[in-house]
Amino acid sequence: MLDDATILAALRGERPVPAEALAAWLAMKAKPADRTLRGGVAAKVEILRDGAGVPHIYATSTPDLYFGLGFAMAEDRLWQMDRLRRRALGTQAEILGPNYVAADIAHHTVGLPEICAREVGAMDGATRAIVDAFVAGINQGITAFGADLPVEFRLLGYTPAPFDVRDVL
Repeated sequence: MLDDATILAALRGERPVPAEALAAWLAMKAKPADRTLRGGVAAKVEILRDGAGVPHIYATSTPDLYFGLGFAMAEDRLWQMDRLRRRALGTQAEILGPNYVAADIAHHTVGLPEICAREVGAMDGATRAIVDAFVAGINQGITAFGADLPVEFRLLGYTPAPFDVRDVL
């Protein structure tokens, strides 16, 4: 069985961990469940999970559907989403240590944060409404976690910042 120190070393890129062992350890920590969302949406949104844990989202409007998708993704993949955001924004070293400084510099050099910020302004209204709903769902998922965030956040000692539209681009 994997312990916290081994998982932390793997997250920081200091020690490899077999993918199967990591997946089994994370599966023990996962708690996705069926949900009915009422706050932040125009009408009830249901997230029902099949036997494999795959979310099926039911809503009466497109924005509510994307809100539910954002919420379900936060439940299932918040750490991955935050990690990918940090990679794009060049802030991985803040949480993962000096092994990630070179990658952060490369991402700053490319200017992904600025490129994405410009793209936010170029979105049409319909797309922006969908992305806004998706982001609101992610942030509602973070709020729903409260202090019970995915284990990677506890191991690395931080809380994810709320997402914004630029982050998902």
